[in-house]
Amino acid sequence: MRDIAEKVTGVIFDEAHQAVARTYEYLAEQLATYQPPLLGLTATPGRTADLDDDLDYRLAEMFGNNKVTIDPRGHGNPVTYLIRQEFLADPRFDLIRLDSGLVVSEPGTRADYSESDLNRIGQNEEWREAIVKTTLDALPQISKGIGIRAVRGQR
Repeated sequence: MRDIAEKVTGVIFDEAHQAVARTYEYLAEQLATYQPPLLGLTATPGRTADLDDDLDYRLAEMFGNNKVTIDPRGHGNPVTYLIRQEFLADPRFDLIRLDSGLVVSEPGTRADYSESDLNRIGQNEEWREAIVKTTLDALPQISKGIGIRAVRGQR
């Protein structure tokens, strides 16, 4: 690690909110021994939703307590602001209606499908074909990204 650290002229952490995880923190400490500039990039500024959490303070300290903030007033929330300023893509969600007989649980509020349901959907050929077709059909209409939500029901 020392050989690498001596040659590093800067460290960029994508998904910087993960930088205080044990594995990343060890790597950062080793590289920071030689004090290269650190740049953290994230769309999730805190490690957790609990602002008093020690991990959030450790994350801030790791980056010298320097945090670029935004003023999302008038935009509803920070994500809307970042979309309007074109820092984030404006997601488009297409529903896939498929009566395959595969039963999955509806995700909770602001949650994703369970890992076991996602695995079952991924192993089901009808669902795979429907997801690929929906994605290919959407490609000409988008420029920055795709998000697809699968739902039970008729085709």
